[in-house]
Amino acid sequence: MVRVFNVINQTPPQNDYRILYARRSQVANVVFGLPGRPLTIQDSAFVHMGFSEGIGIADLAHFLRLLRYLWRHRTEYQMAHFFTTKLHLFGPLCARICGLPSIVTITGFGRTFNRSDLRYRLIRPVYVNLMRFSMYLSKAALFQNRGDMDWLSERLPGLKHKMFFIGSGADADVVNEKPFHDKPLYVLMVARLMPDKGVRVFVDAARRLHGQGLQFVLVGPESVGQKSLYQEVLQAHQEGVIDYRGELTGQDLAALYKECCVFVFPSRGEGMPRVMLEAGHARMCPVASDIPAHRDLVKNGGGFLLAHNDELESLVKYLQRLEADRSELMRNAQAYQTHILKNYTVDAYVKRLDELFLELTSDTDGESEKVRRLAA
Repeated sequence: MVRVFNVINQTPPQNDYRILYARRSQVANVVFGLPGRPLTIQDSAFVHMGFSEGIGIADLAHFLRLLRYLWRHRTEYQMAHFFTTKLHLFGPLCARICGLPSIVTITGFGRTFNRSDLRYRLIRPVYVNLMRFSMYLSKAALFQNRGDMDWLSERLPGLKHKMFFIGSGADADVVNEKPFHDKPLYVLMVARLMPDKGVRVFVDAARRLHGQGLQFVLVGPESVGQKSLYQEVLQAHQEGVIDYRGELTGQDLAALYKECCVFVFPSRGEGMPRVMLEAGHARMCPVASDIPAHRDLVKNGGGFLLAHNDELESLVKYLQRLEADRSELMRNAQAYQTHILKNYTVDAYVKRLDELFLELTSDTDGESEKVRRLAA
């Protein structure tokens, strides 16, 4: 078994692909470095690490703690695995100091690359150069979507041999029977209430189509610092424009997936959103923003991508079309489900990562022909 130390900057939910990987892998014995312990992880597989979202002065102390831990336990692990931006930028340096091989999973480039604000445009070249250094120190960089991998490989061609598509996976109920012909047509969005998730696009579309045979259902928690958006959602709910259910998990959310037929996700930046994979398991037709992650998922007649810079009009058009033509709705939902179940289950993710770990730990350079073929 390959003993791996996974470091993540937030406590993942119990059905997260990384936790499920640790339980199902035939190759890796995983210990997690997290800010909190999920109930499904035993104490022996948990180490407290205080990393959180964003970058702040407190991260200096967290990286020193990481460095001390890796140094003390450097002979117990064969690999360190870092997720999310600040960890995949600086984690490999800590691992290299301790003589420990490392890999990084790039879950998505986020707002640094999908926003046009001046500060983000200034940060991008800094990020790319830090990524160059990080990947030089790592054995491999794993990508959840091919668009991000292609984008970075064009800018760092000398490190392309270290870049691999790994995807993601969801473990959700597979739904075969759907109320495609029922009226009203239920349209679902599941997301944290943040502007970048496209919540306003969803609410505005609901206002435009109110009374036209569609029922809009929104699920997701309020976000810190987004009180105004939260109030807009509550107002739309009180007016009957949308049905806002708050935060749902487990069987409550699974039941809603079975009831709804269209999944709307106009997010501006994702690595590989779990909710899109869950919607595929539930045989829903996706209508999503045109970003790299969604281009991997929505293809070959399995859903619709919204027009750039015209998401609202595009969303209204597609929803009117699907409400009018339920046969088209069924065809797209079926095609999407087929694609997701073939490529984005947890078992498919486990198989890909197990094969990669075996190759990286058996080949000293991590650059064998077989390893390179895994990126295809």
